[in-house]
Order: sequence, then C-alpha cells, then structure tokens
Amino acid sequence: MDIVASVNTGNDTDVDHLKDVKIATKTSTNVGWKQDANLGPVSTWTNAIPGEDADIASQYHELQYHLFELGYPETVDRTRAPRAAKDAPREKAVVAVLHRAGNTTSICMEGGRQAPGTFYMILSSSWLSKVPSSIHRGLYTLYVHKAVTFYAGGATYLDEFEPPRQVTYLVNYFTHAATGGQRNGGHTIEANLDCPMSSSYDLRDVINDRLWSRSVLYSVGIATPETLAFCYKPKHSLVAVPANAVVHEYERNTSPDFVAKEVSKFLQELSNNNRKRIFIRPSKRTQMGSSDASVFSIEDRSCIVDAVLKMLNELQDSNSVLVEAYIDHLIAGRTEDAKYLWVAPSADFGVKCRAIVCRDFDNTPVCTPLICSMFNKQIDIRGAETVPMSLETVLKTLNIVDETFISEFQTKMRAHAEEALQLIMDRESKRSDEERVEPRAQTDLIGELGSGRSKIKSNIIRIV
Repeated sequence: MDIVASVNTGNDTDVDHLKDVKIATKTSTNVGWKQDANLGPVSTWTNAIPGEDADIASQYHELQYHLFELGYPETVDRTRAPRAAKDAPREKAVVAVLHRAGNTTSICMEGGRQAPGTFYMILSSSWLSKVPSSIHRGLYTLYVHKAVTFYAGGATYLDEFEPPRQVTYLVNYFTHAATGGQRNGGHTIEANLDCPMSSSYDLRDVINDRLWSRSVLYSVGIATPETLAFCYKPKHSLVAVPANAVVHEYERNTSPDFVAKEVSKFLQELSNNNRKRIFIRPSKRTQMGSSDASVFSIEDRSCIVDAVLKMLNELQDSNSVLVEAYIDHLIAGRTEDAKYLWVAPSADFGVKCRAIVCRDFDNTPVCTPLICSMFNKQIDIRGAETVPMSLETVLKTLNIVDETFISEFQTKMRAHAEEALQLIMDRESKRSDEERVEPRAQTDLIGELGSGRSKIKSNIIRIV
C-alpha cells in the first residue's frame, strides 16, 4: 500500500490521556467516560501519529462530549477485532469524512441514522492509504483502514478494517478554510482520486470568495448589501457585478489617499440611505463563517479608514477587503397586538435563517428545512451562539403571524437558494478536467444565511 505521506513526530499515541476523562460542563456537573481508545495508526503498522494530528486526543474528547450532550453512549473501541468484509453494511457505501470537531459530527450522526455503518469519521491521515487506481490511469483509489463508524440511535464505534474499505465518497475538512489555516493535509489526500468528492481545494477557493458568491446570489435575483470591495490579484471573474457594489483592483502601490477617498464616498452614500452601521471583513480562502467581521458605526469614519488600510496591508493574493452595509433584521410586530406569550420584548433581537441546499442523486438542487435562530444583536451581531428553531417559531416570536407572509418568505428563500446551487452546478459542469483539477470533484452542498427585513423583496441571503 502507498500510505499517504505525513510528517512523523516519533511520539507515542495519546492513549494515556484518554483514561477517566472528566469534563466540567456549564452546569458544573462532572461527566466521565473511561476509554482506553486506540487512536494511533492501524495496529499492524509501526507509524506514529503524524505531527499534524497531534491534537487527535482532543478531537476524540470533543466527539465524546458531543455524544454525551445529545444523550448518546460513548464510542466503543472495537479495534482489537478488525472488521472483515462480511461485516460491511449492505449499502456498500463508504463515505469518508475527514473530521474537525464542531464541523462534521452532525453530518456523520445524520448519515448513521439514514444509512447505518456507511459514514466513516477520519481523525488522522494515518488511517487512510492511497494506491494507483486499477480502472482510471493516473488516478488513485482511497482506502479506509481505521475510522469512527456511525449507526442508528447515536451508536458509534472505533473500528479497524481488514481488508481496508474502498472510499466511495470523500468529504474533506482537513483544509485551511475548515481549520482556520491550521492544517491543509486534506489537499494531499484528495489529489487525483477516482471517487466523487464534495468540492475540492480548487473549487473551495472559488466558493469561499465572498465577492464571487455574492455575485452568484445577485445573478439569481437575491438582493445583496451595498458593498465597497478592494481586491488584490483576483483569480475569479464575477458572475455578475451587483448594481450596488463598487469593486476596485488593489495594488501594493495604491495610494492610501485613494482608499480613504473611496471609503468616505461610500460611507456618505450609505448615510444618505439612512444606514447606521457597516461591516468590514476580509474575503479569503482560509475562512468559514463570519467570525472575522468587524462592526462600526457609520460615524466612525477615521476608524473605518484605518481598519480598511490595515487589512489591505495584510492581503494575500486573490484576497479582498469588503466594506458593506449592515442590513437590519426583521422588525417585530406591535407587542400590544401579540397573540403569543413569547413575543420578543424589544428591538434588540435579531433573526438568522439558514437554507442548506444539497445536490440530489439526479443533480437536482434540494433545499432542506430552513433552520432559524434568534439572538441579541447588541451582544453578538453575528448570532454565533444560538439555539436552532423553526421558521414559524422565530416569526411568531416577532409577532409575525400572517400565514401568507410566512409562506411567501419560506417559498422565496427556498427557491433562491436552489437557484444559487443550480447556477454553481451549471458553471462547474462546463469546466474542463484541467480547470476542475480533481475530475470527480463537485459542489454538492451550500449553506445560505438570510437576515430578513420587513419586505420579502429585501431579504439578504449569503453563502457562508
């Protein structure tokens, strides 16, 4: 077997750190799981845990804590008795998920519910191997030798496989974007594979470009915030430039006075449109979500200019700095007319609506049920720490009970989300193998975030 190359540390595994684990929860109770987990490479190998997987013990701990919080049993270590071919699930699917804590647990849990035993959580690159494909010249076949497997009812097992199981689909979270730039070993693993995979290093480079994804949304009829963008050595041509966006190509010798002038002009236009606040955020490949966004009052012009100039000085190739209007959230109905006891008491509450769109087996975009949440926008404008709710519950909390409005909101958001994925799929289908780099890579899922206003036509939805 041609084992995926990794840097070895020469250290032993972190097994000793996995005994009698105790976690202090937010309610000050102690939870313990006694696991002598075998997290190293396959037992028959002599390799040590690769240096890039040095945090494998903490990743495993976090998985156990997630299982505990959901009321599921801890993972059972079955590596002493490797699973044979006869033990494989009848579906014959092997979905390998290169795991990062907090990103992929829910994917694997749902996969285990719908197709027990077919989702394989990979915590280390040393659990995989690549060999030249016997069918496709120049490509490689990926095999799983060890994984955490998921079954119905939240059951999980740490398994080794003899013989190894051939991967039929790859989900790669060993990337700069998923790990905040900490690792990118998944790029080596996904290179030249003969199996389908959800996106790839090069496709993610396009999707993670906020300005490009925003142009996709604009092209399918979704309103986007007023935006001023400075792009350094852009790699991707926009699908369509939003009518309310101003895009400049930034060079290292661009005058700070020019930047200050453009920012001031943009802020004045926002002020004329009664905008009160703005976001400043970078657009780069090593990102997921909006944790890097900063919020400013539109009156703090000197601070805004300084923040933009600072970000521009740190830009790398194909990255951008975006200054965009902050669009306020859905406005609550009059509290005195409230029909429900849980109506939000003030205007401090914001709403987030997320539409997850998946590629179906027949290449049709399908929007899953909308997931919404509420948060205090005076504390966390991004709404990062929230509890999922249904759309109906969120809108009723705002005393928005018009069934026609709710139905139109939901229908339009779903339709726009599906149109966005369809456009991305259409563009990818026209790319040559050289442009695609990984011939079996495709975008199978996008997540969109809606921050609604009081009129349907003003919905703001972003790919995140």
